[in-house]
Amino acid sequence: MSTWYKKSAVTIINQLGSDINTGLNSEYVEKNRTIYGENKLLKRKMPSIFNIFLKQLNQICFFSVIIIIMLLFYFKYYNISAIVIVTMITNLIVCTWLENNNIRKINVIEKLTSSYVDVIRNGKVVSVHSSELVVGDIVYLKKNRYVPADLRIVESEGLKINEMSVTGENYDVEKFSAKIEETLYNISEMKNMAFKSTKVTHGSGIGIVVEVGMNTQIGKITQVLNDNSYNKHSLLKKVNETINSIALMAIIVAIIISIIALLLGMSVIDIANISLSILLIGIPFQTTILLFLYLFIFTKILSNEKIHLKNLSSIEKLANVSLLFTEKLNIFSKNEMIVKKVYVDNQLYDALNEKNIYMLRENSNDSFDRLIQISLLCNDSTYSIEDDYEEGDIFEIALIKFAQSNLFFKDSINAMFRRVFEIPYDLDKKIKTTINEVDNNYRANVVGSVDSILERCTHILKNGIEVEITEQDIEGIKKAVFEMSKEGLISIGEAYRNFNYEPTLDENIESNLVFVGVVGMINPLKLDAYDAINFCNDNNIRVIVSMEENKIASFEIGKELNLIKNNMNVLSGFELEFMDEKEFRKNIKIRNVYSMLGIKERARIVKHLKDMGYIIASFGSKLTEMPYLKISDLTVAIGEKCSKTIKKISDIYMENIDIVRFLRLFKECKQIMQTILNIIAYLVTCISAGMGIIVLGFAFNQSTILNVNNIIWINFITIIISCIAIMLNYKNTAYCKMKSIDSKLMSNINLNKHVVTGLFIALVSFGGFLYANRILQESAQTVVFAILGIFEVLFAFNFSDGKILFKNLFSNLLLFLNLLIIGIILSVPYKVDFLGLNSIHIKEWSIILILPVVGFFVTHVYRYSKYKNSYK
Repeated sequence: MSTWYKKSAVTIINQLGSDINTGLNSEYVEKNRTIYGENKLLKRKMPSIFNIFLKQLNQICFFSVIIIIMLLFYFKYYNISAIVIVTMITNLIVCTWLENNNIRKINVIEKLTSSYVDVIRNGKVVSVHSSELVVGDIVYLKKNRYVPADLRIVESEGLKINEMSVTGENYDVEKFSAKIEETLYNISEMKNMAFKSTKVTHGSGIGIVVEVGMNTQIGKITQVLNDNSYNKHSLLKKVNETINSIALMAIIVAIIISIIALLLGMSVIDIANISLSILLIGIPFQTTILLFLYLFIFTKILSNEKIHLKNLSSIEKLANVSLLFTEKLNIFSKNEMIVKKVYVDNQLYDALNEKNIYMLRENSNDSFDRLIQISLLCNDSTYSIEDDYEEGDIFEIALIKFAQSNLFFKDSINAMFRRVFEIPYDLDKKIKTTINEVDNNYRANVVGSVDSILERCTHILKNGIEVEITEQDIEGIKKAVFEMSKEGLISIGEAYRNFNYEPTLDENIESNLVFVGVVGMINPLKLDAYDAINFCNDNNIRVIVSMEENKIASFEIGKELNLIKNNMNVLSGFELEFMDEKEFRKNIKIRNVYSMLGIKERARIVKHLKDMGYIIASFGSKLTEMPYLKISDLTVAIGEKCSKTIKKISDIYMENIDIVRFLRLFKECKQIMQTILNIIAYLVTCISAGMGIIVLGFAFNQSTILNVNNIIWINFITIIISCIAIMLNYKNTAYCKMKSIDSKLMSNINLNKHVVTGLFIALVSFGGFLYANRILQESAQTVVFAILGIFEVLFAFNFSDGKILFKNLFSNLLLFLNLLIIGIILSVPYKVDFLGLNSIHIKEWSIILILPVVGFFVTHVYRYSKYKNSYK
């Protein structure tokens, strides 16, 4: 964003052609509106729920189902037509609800209030609608009013603003009008700015409009939400496209058979009966509901683990990820720092070794005490060992812990040396300063980058005595920092300056400093970080990590994590900033570890990697990280303190930061997508088998080989139970580690193979029918129903990844239950009347059992031979 906060109010007023007393004149109002635009947020036009419902109806599958219902009514299958109607309506409701829910998530800004506001124009205070504001308008801010645009505060009278709608942080921020010297990247720190849609909670003020409409912070957030919230290629849509493709094939087959039948002189009623059978078998309209329930249950299980998916499409997105872009901190390392080394009086000590610390206290007591004092005085964090409570910056907390281990306590030191004021940490200068009272005098305590501090030092503290710093001293300090970096440590320098008077902010306080020493901290890696990297390597996922350590330390950590090979050096954000595009692309193609990357460089890296074809998942929690998060294919919001806006734009929100759980989720999503493909393959096989039998029956003048009740039973009982069994085994499903899933689900399965397998099942079943029709005429239809049903149940075992049985016990029990149900309806006469079947006796059982079992082993051996090379 523009650095309005760094400019004085007077400079901005003059720059925008305004006046604090008279405001803009009419000429400038129109001129600024033309140049900077209107103060309106562009929102995506939302379709009504009725239009979404009509859109769902406008699909081949539903047109086909309507034809089926009409034919069922014609043939007086009223009970079956009721089942089909209920299924269709449920399907429509599910699809409409999911699509509507997905679209409505765009409208996430709870209150973008449109109201009237008091402004100064032409020397008068007038009330105008907020949409009429232009850049340069002088605006009055009042309690309980919403800020109408992005403003630079000109005057503040106890002004406090709740910025939750922009930053996601629900507390009041005190505002002032003075300019801020240092460079800020977090808008919550811009306390001389007021942002559109935030609410004034206390006091009053005056501000000048600096940004309007979509250029405001809330406008940019809204744009990101609009771009990210509605996924036109959702998983649900792809499932429906697959069902429509299958339905289209069924319609084509029905039309071809009907034309042939018509040419052969068959009656219209017989043609309609055959068409009804083909359409009933060939349109799996119940599949959407089944898959929705499956995925819905999965997302609820994840919610109980504090993992929240934005929508069902997040499953597919994660399954296709080929690159992780993340910081090291909190992901591969713990959210803590530990003081490991201390450098004072030209000596480097191991802070974790009690003997070293004893020697330090003996040899450098004065210098060490001063180092500890500076660490605590220039420190805004809190740590209590009794309450096991800590809050603030992890570097500062580490310093407090180290001080306490040496019997220095922050509260006592602060009470002894009262703070007068502070100069906040500056990202450009990379230092932070506090002014404290010391024995009726004053001292500036400075911490920060060692290089930045050395530039400002003229003296060094040796054995408690200030002496002029020499080149030899500087070389010794840099050598110590180098040694720390080789151990993967972050170095923090400490210095001070004494005053015999109370200094002011107008002075160059951070100069003529006395160098005290260096503290080396380590950010310990998580124990499971190594397993996570190995998993990524095994699953063909590239990992790119940004580290806060310098290049040398980042290199050592990268080697330890096996992210750096062939001693390839690490690049810093500063180096990337000045690279041309060709050199930049060449480097990011081969490097996985970077040091101290800025947000701009991160966004540039993600954009180029995405252009190279990677599917990128990025982790983040802060609003400032939005530039690269919004470019990523999959956004993962992490942590309980994550910005609410980042949560809203993310595909996945994990309350607990756990990279191993995330990678396990990646594996589960891969397995779920493979399970969905297995179900589609299973459906294609069963549909091909059913349609093959109907066609063969037509060819042999056996139009009633399967009646409508038989087909409904197979579709709604036999196939559904088998599909559920395949679903339950998802955690044991093998998946291809080297291949992503194509956007068209049907292209991920070997369609020809499954159609041929289905036709093989049809031939086996029809062979049993011909034999039974010749030997056992009355039971022929029952035999073909039984063979087809048993074969389809047994065929489900082919999706057990090369094994005879599934690894999941409940999957096996369901399939055996399925077989048992078929056995019961074939054996108990009064249970099969509605199916139009005859009871089966010993003679018929031999055919019913032998054919599907032999056929199953033939298909299983064929699939096993293919399986061995499928998932490598």
